[in-house]
Amino acid sequence: MLEEINIPSGVSAIEENTFYGCRNLKNIVLPDSLKEIGDYAFAYCGIENITFPESLVKIGREAFENSGLTKLDYPVADMGIRAFGECKNLSEVNIPSGVTVLPERVFEGCEQLKFLYIPDSIADFGDYAFFGCSRLIMITESDSLESPAVQYAKKYGIMFSTEYWLS
Repeated sequence: MLEEINIPSGVSAIEENTFYGCRNLKNIVLPDSLKEIGDYAFAYCGIENITFPESLVKIGREAFENSGLTKLDYPVADMGIRAFGECKNLSEVNIPSGVTVLPERVFEGCEQLKFLYIPDSIADFGDYAFFGCSRLIMITESDSLESPAVQYAKKYGIMFSTEYWLS
C-alpha cells in the first residue's frame, strides 16, 4: 500500500493518471523542478496536505478531484477544469495575488469549503466554479463592493466579507 511518496528532484512532470485512485496515499513531497501535474494525476487519492513548488506552472483537468485535501494554498494560474472538484474535506483555500482567472468548476462539489480568501487580481470566474459549496464565505482583499469577487458573490448568493484578509 502506497502511503507516502517523495518525487525525486529533476522530475518536471507528473503524467496523467499516475497516482489515480491511490486512496492510501496521504503524503507527497513534490520537487522544486516540477512544472506540470497532468490530468487526473492525483484524482481519488487520500492526499490531505500538499505544498506546491514555485516552479509549478500547470495543473491538469481534475488532477486532484475527490482527494482528501483539507486546506489549499492555490498554486498556479494555469489550471484545468475541476482541478479540485469534489474534494469533500477541503475547508479553506487561499488564492494568492496575481491569479486572474478561476477555471470552470474548479471547486465544484467541495461541500465543506467554508473560507475562500480571494485577491483583487481575480477578474474572471469560470462557470460553476463553486457549485455545491453551500457553506462558502468569500473573503475579499478589497473593501470595494464593486470588485469582481463581490459582484460574483452577490450574483450567485455566496456570503462574502470585505473585512478580513490573510497577509
